[in-house]
Amino acid sequence: MAFKGRYALIGGAAGGGKSDCLLYDPFRQVKVEQERVNRGEIVSSTGRAILFRRTMPELREVMDRARRTFELIDPGAKWHEQTKTWTLSCDYKFMFGQMEEDSDWIKYYSFEFTWAGFDELTTFTEDQFDQIDTRVRSSDPVLSKMLYVRAGTNPVGPGLEWVRRRFVEVAPPNTPVIRRIKTPVIQDGVTRYETVEREQIFIPARLFDNPSIDQKEYAATLTGKSAATRKALLEGDWYANTEGAWVGDDWDSSIHVCEPFKVPPGWPKFRMGDYGYSWPGLASIQWGATDPDGNITIYRSLTTVRQNAEMLAYRVKEIEMDAGEWDLDRHCSKLRGPLDSSCWNQTGAIGPTIAESFFNVGVIWDKCDKNRTAAAEQFRQRLVRRTAHATIKDENGKPAYIVPGIRWFNTCYSYVRSPRGAKVKVGPVVTIPVLPADENDPDVPDTHGNDHDWDAAAYGCMSRPIVAENDKVHPDELKERRKRQKDSERSVNKLGYPQGAW
Repeated sequence: MAFKGRYALIGGAAGGGKSDCLLYDPFRQVKVEQERVNRGEIVSSTGRAILFRRTMPELREVMDRARRTFELIDPGAKWHEQTKTWTLSCDYKFMFGQMEEDSDWIKYYSFEFTWAGFDELTTFTEDQFDQIDTRVRSSDPVLSKMLYVRAGTNPVGPGLEWVRRRFVEVAPPNTPVIRRIKTPVIQDGVTRYETVEREQIFIPARLFDNPSIDQKEYAATLTGKSAATRKALLEGDWYANTEGAWVGDDWDSSIHVCEPFKVPPGWPKFRMGDYGYSWPGLASIQWGATDPDGNITIYRSLTTVRQNAEMLAYRVKEIEMDAGEWDLDRHCSKLRGPLDSSCWNQTGAIGPTIAESFFNVGVIWDKCDKNRTAAAEQFRQRLVRRTAHATIKDENGKPAYIVPGIRWFNTCYSYVRSPRGAKVKVGPVVTIPVLPADENDPDVPDTHGNDHDWDAAAYGCMSRPIVAENDKVHPDELKERRKRQKDSERSVNKLGYPQGAW
Protein backbone atom coordinates (compact mmCIF):
# COMPACT_ATOMS: atom_id res chain seq x y z
CA MET A 1 0.00 0.00 0.00
CA ALA A 2 2.01 2.97 -1.29
CA PHE A 3 -0.82 5.37 -0.54
CA LYS A 4 0.47 8.34 1.49
CA GLY A 5 -2.82 9.58 2.96
CA ARG A 6 -3.76 9.19 6.61
CA TYR A 7 -6.30 6.34 6.26
CA ALA A 8 -6.39 3.32 3.99
CA LEU A 9 -8.56 0.21 4.01
CA ILE A 10 -7.72 -2.81 1.90
CA GLY A 11 -10.65 -5.17 1.93
CA GLY A 12 -13.00 -7.49 0.14
CA ALA A 13 -12.29 -11.05 -0.93
CA ALA A 14 -10.52 -13.55 1.30
CA GLY A 15 -6.97 -14.55 0.42
CA GLY A 16 -6.12 -11.17 -1.12
CA GLY A 17 -2.95 -10.67 0.96
CA LYS A 18 -4.39 -8.05 3.32
CA SER A 19 -2.55 -9.29 6.41
CA ASP A 20 0.83 -9.21 4.67
CA CYS A 21 0.18 -5.66 3.48
CA LEU A 22 -0.48 -4.58 7.05
CA LEU A 23 2.44 -6.48 8.53
CA TYR A 24 5.05 -4.89 6.27
CA ASP A 25 3.60 -1.44 5.60
CA PRO A 26 5.33 0.16 8.67
CA PHE A 27 8.70 -0.62 7.09
CA ARG A 28 8.18 2.47 4.94
CA GLN A 29 8.70 4.47 8.12
CA VAL A 30 11.47 2.13 9.29
CA LYS A 31 13.43 2.71 6.06
CA VAL A 32 13.25 6.49 6.48
CA GLU A 33 14.26 6.29 10.13
CA GLN A 34 17.18 3.94 9.47
CA GLU A 35 18.49 6.33 6.81
CA ARG A 36 18.20 9.26 9.24
CA VAL A 37 20.20 7.33 11.84
CA ASN A 38 22.83 6.36 9.27
CA ARG A 39 23.23 10.01 8.23
CA GLY A 40 23.57 11.09 11.85
CA GLU A 41 20.42 13.25 11.76
CA ILE A 42 19.01 11.43 14.80
CA VAL A 43 20.53 9.11 17.40
CA SER A 44 17.51 6.80 17.49
CA SER A 45 13.99 6.71 16.08
CA THR A 46 10.92 7.68 18.07
CA GLY A 47 8.67 5.88 15.59
CA ARG A 48 6.25 3.31 16.95
CA ALA A 49 3.85 1.03 15.07
CA ILE A 50 1.12 -1.18 16.50
CA LEU A 51 -0.84 -3.88 14.72
CA PHE A 52 -4.12 -5.01 16.31
CA ARG A 53 -6.14 -8.20 16.17
CA ARG A 54 -9.29 -8.52 18.25
CA THR A 55 -8.25 -11.64 20.22
CA MET A 56 -4.94 -13.07 21.38
CA PRO A 57 -5.20 -16.35 19.38
CA GLU A 58 -5.66 -14.30 16.21
CA LEU A 59 -2.78 -12.03 17.20
CA ARG A 60 -0.41 -14.94 17.78
CA GLU A 61 -0.85 -16.08 14.19
CA VAL A 62 0.34 -12.65 12.99
CA MET A 63 3.21 -12.56 15.51
CA ASP A 64 4.39 -15.99 14.36
CA ARG A 65 4.49 -14.71 10.80
CA ALA A 66 6.57 -11.72 11.91
CA ARG A 67 9.05 -13.97 13.71
CA ARG A 68 9.70 -15.85 10.50
CA THR A 69 10.52 -12.72 8.51
CA PHE A 70 11.47 -9.67 10.60
CA GLU A 71 15.02 -10.85 11.35
CA LEU A 72 15.50 -11.52 7.63
CA ILE A 73 14.54 -7.92 6.92
CA ASP A 74 16.60 -6.50 9.81
CA PRO A 75 19.17 -8.87 11.35
CA GLY A 76 19.52 -6.47 14.28
CA ALA A 77 15.85 -6.71 15.24
CA LYS A 78 15.14 -7.84 18.82
CA TRP A 79 11.90 -9.41 20.11
CA HIS A 80 10.53 -8.78 23.62
CA GLU A 81 7.88 -11.36 24.48
CA GLN A 82 6.39 -9.66 27.53
CA THR A 83 5.54 -6.42 25.72
CA LYS A 84 4.94 -8.12 22.34
CA THR A 85 7.34 -5.64 20.76
CA TRP A 86 10.09 -5.76 18.12
CA THR A 87 12.86 -3.19 18.49
CA LEU A 88 14.53 -2.63 15.14
CA SER A 89 18.12 -1.50 14.56
CA CYS A 90 17.20 2.19 14.40
CA ASP A 91 15.25 1.82 17.70
CA TYR A 92 11.89 1.93 15.89
CA LYS A 93 9.32 -0.06 17.89
CA PHE A 94 6.81 -2.46 16.28
CA MET A 95 4.15 -3.57 18.78
CA PHE A 96 1.33 -6.10 18.58
CA GLY A 97 -1.90 -5.47 20.47
CA GLN A 98 -5.36 -6.93 21.05
CA MET A 99 -8.63 -5.40 22.23
CA GLU A 100 -10.95 -8.26 23.06
CA GLU A 101 -13.17 -6.11 25.31
CA ASP A 102 -14.77 -3.00 23.86
CA SER A 103 -13.05 -0.80 26.46
CA ASP A 104 -9.57 -2.30 25.97
CA TRP A 105 -8.45 0.72 23.95
CA ILE A 106 -7.76 2.41 27.31
CA LYS A 107 -4.69 0.14 27.72
CA TYR A 108 -3.00 2.06 24.90
CA TYR A 109 -4.12 5.56 25.80
CA SER A 110 -0.74 6.69 27.16
CA PHE A 111 1.10 5.70 23.95
CA GLU A 112 1.97 7.70 20.88
CA PHE A 113 2.00 5.81 17.59
CA THR A 114 3.20 6.87 14.19
CA TRP A 115 1.47 3.92 12.53
CA ALA A 116 -1.60 1.95 13.65
CA GLY A 117 -3.07 -1.05 11.86
CA PHE A 118 -6.22 -3.14 12.32
CA ASP A 119 -6.34 -6.65 10.89
CA GLU A 120 -9.98 -7.66 10.24
CA LEU A 121 -11.36 -4.20 11.01
CA THR A 122 -14.98 -5.39 11.05
CA THR A 123 -14.28 -7.29 14.28
CA PHE A 124 -13.53 -3.99 16.05
CA THR A 125 -15.96 -1.30 17.17
CA GLU A 126 -15.99 2.16 15.66
CA ASP A 127 -15.12 3.61 19.06
CA GLN A 128 -12.00 1.42 19.33
CA PHE A 129 -10.88 2.63 15.91
CA ASP A 130 -11.49 6.28 16.77
CA GLN A 131 -9.81 6.08 20.17
CA ILE A 132 -6.64 4.54 18.75
CA ASP A 133 -6.68 7.11 15.95
CA THR A 134 -6.30 9.84 18.59
CA ARG A 135 -3.02 8.18 19.66
CA VAL A 136 -1.49 8.49 16.17
CA ARG A 137 0.71 11.56 16.50
CA SER A 138 4.35 12.66 16.71
CA SER A 139 6.40 15.75 17.55
CA ASP A 140 9.18 14.57 15.23
CA PRO A 141 9.23 16.89 12.16
CA VAL A 142 9.70 14.00 9.73
CA LEU A 143 7.41 11.40 11.26
CA SER A 144 4.64 13.97 11.85
CA LYS A 145 4.29 14.22 8.07
CA MET A 146 3.90 10.47 7.59
CA LEU A 147 1.34 9.34 10.16
CA TYR A 148 -0.69 6.38 8.95
CA VAL A 149 -3.76 4.38 10.01
CA ARG A 150 -4.15 1.21 7.98
CA ALA A 151 -6.72 -1.60 8.05
CA GLY A 152 -7.65 -4.77 6.24
CA THR A 153 -10.83 -6.82 6.39
CA ASN A 154 -13.32 -9.10 4.70
CA PRO A 155 -16.93 -7.88 4.36
CA VAL A 156 -18.18 -9.95 7.31
CA GLY A 157 -18.42 -9.41 11.04
CA PRO A 158 -20.23 -7.24 13.59
CA GLY A 159 -18.59 -4.02 12.38
CA LEU A 160 -19.57 -4.47 8.74
CA GLU A 161 -22.00 -1.55 8.76
CA TRP A 162 -19.68 1.13 10.13
CA VAL A 163 -16.64 0.02 8.10
CA ARG A 164 -18.69 -0.02 4.89
CA ARG A 165 -20.15 3.38 5.68
CA ARG A 166 -16.82 5.07 6.52
CA PHE A 167 -14.63 3.56 3.84
CA VAL A 168 -16.53 1.76 1.09
CA GLU A 169 -19.53 4.00 0.44
CA VAL A 170 -17.79 7.38 0.44
CA ALA A 171 -16.19 6.98 -3.00
CA PRO A 172 -15.53 4.43 -5.75
CA PRO A 173 -12.70 1.93 -5.06
CA ASN A 174 -9.14 3.23 -5.47
CA THR A 175 -10.38 6.82 -5.37
CA PRO A 176 -8.71 9.06 -2.76
CA VAL A 177 -11.08 11.16 -0.70
CA ILE A 178 -10.04 14.30 1.17
CA ARG A 179 -11.90 15.25 4.33
CA ARG A 180 -11.45 18.87 5.39
CA ILE A 181 -11.67 19.46 9.13
CA LYS A 182 -11.84 22.88 10.76
CA THR A 183 -9.66 22.86 13.86
CA PRO A 184 -9.19 25.64 16.46
CA VAL A 185 -5.76 27.25 16.84
CA ILE A 186 -5.02 29.66 19.72
CA GLN A 187 -2.34 32.28 19.05
CA ASP A 188 -1.69 35.32 21.29
CA GLY A 189 -4.91 34.56 23.14
CA VAL A 190 -6.96 34.66 19.96
CA THR A 191 -8.77 31.59 18.66
CA ARG A 192 -8.89 31.12 14.92
CA TYR A 193 -9.75 28.13 12.77
CA GLU A 194 -7.53 26.40 10.26
CA THR A 195 -8.49 23.66 7.82
CA VAL A 196 -6.73 20.31 8.18
CA GLU A 197 -6.97 17.82 5.33
CA ARG A 198 -7.18 14.09 5.96
CA GLU A 199 -7.00 11.78 2.96
CA GLN A 200 -8.37 8.24 2.82
CA ILE A 201 -8.85 5.47 0.27
CA PHE A 202 -10.53 2.10 -0.09
CA ILE A 203 -8.46 -0.48 -2.00
CA PRO A 204 -10.39 -3.62 -2.99
CA ALA A 205 -8.67 -6.93 -2.35
CA ARG A 206 -9.14 -9.86 -4.71
CA LEU A 207 -8.00 -13.44 -4.35
CA PHE A 208 -6.26 -13.37 -7.71
CA ASP A 209 -4.12 -10.38 -6.65
CA ASN A 210 -2.18 -12.63 -4.26
CA PRO A 211 0.36 -14.93 -5.98
CA SER A 212 1.59 -16.37 -2.66
CA ILE A 213 -1.29 -18.86 -2.28
CA ASP A 214 -2.80 -21.59 -4.42
CA GLN A 215 -5.50 -19.40 -5.96
CA LYS A 216 -7.25 -22.22 -7.80
CA GLU A 217 -7.50 -24.45 -4.73
CA TYR A 218 -8.67 -21.64 -2.44
CA ALA A 219 -11.22 -20.43 -4.99
CA ALA A 220 -12.60 -23.98 -5.22
CA THR A 221 -13.01 -24.05 -1.43
CA LEU A 222 -14.95 -20.78 -1.42
CA THR A 223 -17.03 -21.72 -4.46
CA GLY A 224 -18.43 -24.68 -2.56
CA LYS A 225 -19.85 -22.47 0.19
CA SER A 226 -23.29 -20.87 0.39
CA ALA A 227 -24.19 -18.09 -1.99
CA ALA A 228 -23.85 -15.47 0.74
CA THR A 229 -20.40 -16.67 1.85
CA ARG A 230 -19.26 -17.00 -1.75
CA LYS A 231 -20.33 -13.44 -2.59
CA ALA A 232 -18.65 -11.99 0.48
CA LEU A 233 -15.39 -13.94 0.57
CA LEU A 234 -14.77 -14.82 -3.08
CA GLU A 235 -16.31 -11.81 -4.81
CA GLY A 236 -15.72 -9.30 -2.01
CA ASP A 237 -19.38 -8.22 -2.02
CA TRP A 238 -19.96 -5.72 0.80
CA TYR A 239 -23.73 -6.11 0.54
CA ALA A 240 -24.05 -9.89 0.63
CA ASN A 241 -26.10 -11.31 3.48
CA THR A 242 -23.47 -13.44 5.15
CA GLU A 243 -23.87 -16.12 7.76
CA GLY A 244 -22.52 -13.53 10.19
CA ALA A 245 -25.70 -11.50 9.69
CA TRP A 246 -28.48 -12.62 12.00
CA VAL A 247 -31.20 -12.54 9.33
CA GLY A 248 -28.94 -14.54 6.97
CA ASP A 249 -30.70 -15.86 3.87
CA ASP A 250 -34.12 -15.12 5.38
CA TRP A 251 -33.76 -11.49 4.30
CA ASP A 252 -34.48 -10.71 0.66
CA SER A 253 -34.38 -7.02 -0.21
CA SER A 254 -36.54 -7.59 -3.26
CA ILE A 255 -39.31 -8.86 -0.93
CA HIS A 256 -38.75 -7.22 2.44
CA VAL A 257 -38.16 -3.73 0.99
CA CYS A 258 -40.84 -2.36 -1.32
CA GLU A 259 -41.83 0.77 -3.18
CA PRO A 260 -44.10 3.08 -1.16
CA PHE A 261 -47.84 2.78 -1.77
CA LYS A 262 -50.94 4.38 -0.28
CA VAL A 263 -51.81 2.47 2.87
CA PRO A 264 -55.46 1.34 2.57
CA PRO A 265 -57.75 3.09 5.08
CA GLY A 266 -58.87 -0.24 6.57
CA TRP A 267 -55.37 -1.23 7.71
CA PRO A 268 -54.90 -0.47 11.44
CA LYS A 269 -51.86 1.74 12.04
CA PHE A 270 -49.57 1.76 15.05
CA ARG A 271 -46.18 3.03 16.18
CA MET A 272 -43.19 1.20 17.67
CA GLY A 273 -40.03 2.63 19.22
CA ASP A 274 -36.67 2.08 20.88
CA TYR A 275 -35.20 5.08 22.70
CA GLY A 276 -31.54 6.11 22.91
CA TYR A 277 -29.69 9.39 23.13
CA SER A 278 -25.90 9.30 22.89
CA TRP A 279 -24.01 7.70 20.02
CA PRO A 280 -24.29 4.84 19.25
CA GLY A 281 -27.49 4.70 21.31
CA LEU A 282 -29.79 5.78 18.50
CA ALA A 283 -33.51 6.25 18.88
CA SER A 284 -35.66 4.44 16.33
CA ILE A 285 -39.33 5.19 15.72
CA GLN A 286 -41.22 3.18 13.08
CA TRP A 287 -44.81 3.45 11.89
CA GLY A 288 -46.55 0.30 10.70
CA ALA A 289 -49.90 -0.93 9.40
CA THR A 290 -51.34 -4.44 9.41
CA ASP A 291 -53.12 -5.83 6.38
CA PRO A 292 -56.13 -8.23 6.61
CA ASP A 293 -53.72 -11.20 6.71
CA GLY A 294 -51.88 -9.77 9.71
CA ASN A 295 -48.76 -8.78 7.76
CA ILE A 296 -46.95 -5.64 8.95
CA THR A 297 -45.90 -2.97 6.47
CA ILE A 298 -43.64 -0.33 8.00
CA TYR A 299 -44.37 2.76 5.94
CA ARG A 300 -42.28 5.35 7.78
CA SER A 301 -39.26 5.45 10.09
CA LEU A 302 -37.26 8.00 12.03
CA THR A 303 -33.83 7.26 13.46
CA THR A 304 -32.19 10.01 15.51
CA VAL A 305 -29.20 10.68 17.76
CA ARG A 306 -28.71 13.17 20.61
CA GLN A 307 -32.38 14.08 20.95
CA ASN A 308 -33.93 13.88 24.39
CA ALA A 309 -37.40 12.42 24.88
CA GLU A 310 -39.20 15.75 24.69
CA MET A 311 -37.38 16.79 21.51
CA LEU A 312 -38.13 13.43 19.92
CA ALA A 313 -41.77 13.62 21.00
CA TYR A 314 -42.18 16.94 19.19
CA ARG A 315 -40.55 15.43 16.09
CA VAL A 316 -43.10 12.62 16.20
CA LYS A 317 -45.92 15.09 16.72
CA GLU A 318 -44.83 17.19 13.76
CA ILE A 319 -44.60 14.14 11.50
CA GLU A 320 -47.98 12.74 12.56
CA MET A 321 -49.73 16.11 12.26
CA ASP A 322 -48.48 16.40 8.67
CA ALA A 323 -49.74 12.86 7.99
CA GLY A 324 -53.19 13.42 9.52
CA GLU A 325 -52.41 11.01 12.35
CA TRP A 326 -52.88 13.57 15.13
CA ASP A 327 -56.12 14.22 17.02
CA LEU A 328 -56.36 18.01 17.07
CA ASP A 329 -59.33 18.02 19.44
CA ARG A 330 -57.70 15.81 22.08
CA HIS A 331 -54.19 17.20 21.47
CA CYS A 332 -52.69 13.75 21.16
CA SER A 333 -51.72 11.18 18.61
CA LYS A 334 -54.30 8.88 17.08
CA LEU A 335 -51.67 6.14 17.23
CA ARG A 336 -49.95 4.23 19.98
CA GLY A 337 -47.82 1.13 20.22
CA PRO A 338 -44.91 -0.52 22.05
CA LEU A 339 -41.87 1.32 23.42
CA ASP A 340 -38.88 -0.08 25.32
CA SER A 341 -40.26 -0.84 28.79
CA SER A 342 -37.18 0.71 30.45
CA CYS A 343 -38.52 4.12 29.38
CA TRP A 344 -40.91 3.93 32.35
CA ASN A 345 -37.99 3.74 34.80
CA GLN A 346 -37.11 6.80 36.84
CA THR A 347 -33.74 8.02 35.51
CA GLY A 348 -33.06 10.72 38.11
CA ALA A 349 -34.15 12.09 41.45
CA ILE A 350 -36.54 14.57 39.84
CA GLY A 351 -38.23 15.06 36.51
CA PRO A 352 -40.45 12.89 34.33
CA THR A 353 -39.55 9.50 32.95
CA ILE A 354 -38.91 9.12 29.25
CA ALA A 355 -42.41 7.74 28.72
CA GLU A 356 -43.91 10.66 30.67
CA SER A 357 -41.99 13.15 28.54
CA PHE A 358 -43.61 11.65 25.45
CA PHE A 359 -47.01 11.57 27.16
CA ASN A 360 -46.80 15.26 28.06
CA VAL A 361 -46.53 16.11 24.36
CA GLY A 362 -49.39 13.77 23.46
CA VAL A 363 -47.35 10.83 22.15
CA ILE A 364 -48.73 7.77 23.95
CA TRP A 365 -46.91 4.46 24.27
CA ASP A 366 -47.46 0.98 25.69
CA LYS A 367 -44.79 -1.01 27.53
CA CYS A 368 -43.18 -3.53 25.19
CA ASP A 369 -42.73 -7.23 25.83
CA LYS A 370 -38.94 -7.35 26.18
CA ASN A 371 -38.40 -11.11 25.78
CA ARG A 372 -35.51 -10.99 23.28
CA THR A 373 -35.65 -14.69 22.40
CA ALA A 374 -39.40 -14.63 21.75
CA ALA A 375 -39.05 -11.35 19.81
CA ALA A 376 -36.36 -12.88 17.61
CA GLU A 377 -38.61 -15.85 16.88
CA GLN A 378 -41.58 -13.63 16.04
CA PHE A 379 -39.43 -11.45 13.81
CA ARG A 380 -37.96 -14.42 11.93
CA GLN A 381 -41.40 -16.00 11.50
CA ARG A 382 -42.55 -12.81 9.82
CA LEU A 383 -39.46 -12.71 7.58
CA VAL A 384 -40.14 -16.18 6.17
CA ARG A 385 -43.94 -15.93 6.10
CA ARG A 386 -45.64 -15.40 2.71
CA THR A 387 -49.27 -14.64 1.90
CA ALA A 388 -51.10 -14.00 -1.34
CA HIS A 389 -50.74 -10.67 -3.11
CA ALA A 390 -54.02 -8.89 -3.79
CA THR A 391 -53.46 -8.53 -7.55
CA ILE A 392 -50.32 -10.38 -8.70
CA LYS A 393 -50.84 -13.89 -10.11
CA ASP A 394 -48.39 -16.75 -10.52
CA GLU A 395 -47.71 -18.66 -13.74
CA ASN A 396 -50.85 -20.72 -13.18
CA GLY A 397 -53.05 -17.68 -12.79
CA LYS A 398 -53.46 -18.20 -9.06
CA PRO A 399 -52.64 -15.58 -6.38
CA ALA A 400 -48.88 -15.22 -5.96
CA TYR A 401 -47.74 -15.89 -2.39
CA ILE A 402 -45.14 -13.13 -2.18
CA VAL A 403 -46.27 -10.77 0.60
CA PRO A 404 -43.95 -11.25 3.62
CA GLY A 405 -45.03 -11.10 7.24
CA ILE A 406 -43.07 -7.85 7.63
CA ARG A 407 -41.68 -5.40 5.09
CA TRP A 408 -40.49 -1.82 4.86
CA PHE A 409 -40.95 1.01 2.38
CA ASN A 410 -37.62 1.75 0.72
CA THR A 411 -37.86 5.26 2.21
CA CYS A 412 -37.34 3.92 5.74
CA TYR A 413 -33.97 5.45 6.50
CA SER A 414 -32.57 8.63 8.05
CA TYR A 415 -29.29 10.52 8.13
CA VAL A 416 -27.64 11.39 11.45
CA ARG A 417 -24.35 12.99 12.44
CA SER A 418 -21.77 10.79 14.14
CA PRO A 419 -19.45 12.21 16.84
CA ARG A 420 -16.89 12.76 14.08
CA GLY A 421 -19.35 14.96 12.22
CA ALA A 422 -19.84 12.48 9.40
CA LYS A 423 -23.26 12.15 7.80
CA VAL A 424 -24.35 8.57 8.50
CA LYS A 425 -27.18 6.69 6.81
CA VAL A 426 -29.16 4.62 9.30
CA GLY A 427 -32.63 3.12 9.54
CA PRO A 428 -34.23 -0.33 9.37
CA VAL A 429 -33.54 -0.99 5.67
CA VAL A 430 -29.85 -0.18 6.33
CA THR A 431 -29.07 -1.69 9.73
CA ILE A 432 -31.29 -4.78 10.02
CA PRO A 433 -29.87 -6.76 7.05
CA VAL A 434 -26.29 -6.56 8.43
CA LEU A 435 -27.05 -6.92 12.15
CA PRO A 436 -24.76 -9.72 13.39
CA ALA A 437 -25.84 -12.72 15.41
CA ASP A 438 -24.85 -13.04 19.04
CA GLU A 439 -21.78 -15.29 19.08
CA ASN A 440 -22.99 -16.95 22.30
CA ASP A 441 -26.60 -17.34 21.12
CA PRO A 442 -26.96 -17.27 17.32
CA ASP A 443 -30.75 -17.33 17.64
CA VAL A 444 -30.77 -13.65 18.69
CA PRO A 445 -29.05 -10.52 17.31
CA ASP A 446 -25.84 -9.25 18.89
CA THR A 447 -26.55 -6.47 21.39
CA HIS A 448 -23.15 -4.94 20.52
CA GLY A 449 -24.34 -4.29 16.98
CA ASN A 450 -26.56 -1.39 15.89
CA ASP A 451 -29.76 -3.13 16.96
CA HIS A 452 -31.99 -0.12 17.70
CA ASP A 453 -34.00 -0.34 14.47
CA TRP A 454 -34.38 -4.08 14.99
CA ASP A 455 -35.47 -3.60 18.59
CA ALA A 456 -38.23 -1.19 17.57
CA ALA A 457 -39.50 -3.53 14.84
CA ALA A 458 -39.25 -6.53 17.16
CA TYR A 459 -41.37 -4.75 19.79
CA GLY A 460 -43.95 -4.23 17.04
CA CYS A 461 -43.86 -7.93 16.15
CA MET A 462 -44.33 -8.90 19.80
CA SER A 463 -47.33 -6.59 20.09
CA ARG A 464 -48.99 -8.43 17.20
CA PRO A 465 -47.69 -12.01 17.49
CA ILE A 466 -48.32 -14.67 14.91
CA VAL A 467 -48.46 -18.40 15.59
CA ALA A 468 -47.05 -21.34 13.70
CA GLU A 469 -49.40 -23.27 11.40
CA ASN A 470 -49.70 -26.22 13.79
CA ASP A 471 -50.48 -23.88 16.69
CA LYS A 472 -53.33 -22.04 14.99
CA VAL A 473 -56.65 -21.95 16.84
CA HIS A 474 -60.04 -22.96 15.51
CA PRO A 475 -61.47 -20.39 13.06
CA ASP A 476 -64.44 -19.69 15.37
CA GLU A 477 -62.10 -18.97 18.29
CA LEU A 478 -59.91 -16.81 16.07
CA LYS A 479 -62.97 -14.87 14.94
CA GLU A 480 -63.95 -14.27 18.55
CA ARG A 481 -60.42 -13.12 19.45
CA ARG A 482 -60.41 -10.64 16.58
CA LYS A 483 -63.79 -9.32 17.69
CA ARG A 484 -62.50 -8.78 21.23
CA GLN A 485 -59.40 -7.05 19.86
CA LYS A 486 -61.50 -4.70 17.72
CA ASP A 487 -63.73 -3.92 20.67
CA SER A 488 -60.62 -3.08 22.70
CA GLU A 489 -59.25 -0.87 19.95
CA ARG A 490 -62.48 1.12 19.89
CA SER A 491 -62.40 1.73 23.63
CA VAL A 492 -61.03 4.88 25.22
CA ASN A 493 -58.96 4.84 28.37
CA LYS A 494 -59.75 6.89 31.44
CA LEU A 495 -57.42 9.69 30.34
CA GLY A 496 -59.42 10.19 27.17
CA TYR A 497 -56.77 8.84 24.82
CA PRO A 498 -57.53 6.23 22.18
CA GLN A 499 -56.76 2.65 23.14
CA GLY A 500 -54.92 0.58 20.52
CA ALA A 501 -54.62 1.24 16.80
CA TRP A 502 -57.09 3.25 14.74
